[in-house]
Amino acid sequence: MIGKKKHKTPICKGCNRPLGKIRSKIQCSGDCKGWFHATDHCTSLTNEELTEVKNNKVLWYCETCNDSESDEESEVERLSFSNKNSP
Repeated sequence: MIGKKKHKTPICKGCNRPLGKIRSKIQCSGDCKGWFHATDHCTSLTNEELTEVKNNKVLWYCETCNDSESDEESEVERLSFSNKNSP
């Protein structure tokens, strides 16, 4: 169709599934600015940590961005993506 843009559904960087409109989601504060389902499965954050991020009390960095920023000191409290299933 002419004049209509097809909007691409954003994909969760944690599980590679569509984010959808109903589920709660959070955005990485790092360079990637990726979106994730606000669940422990996609972010490995506890419910309390997810609430803090959603209420803009802390910045949250996904695993990729946290690894790239790990050498730099930061005065900002942040929560990092960590895979609970890792050995």
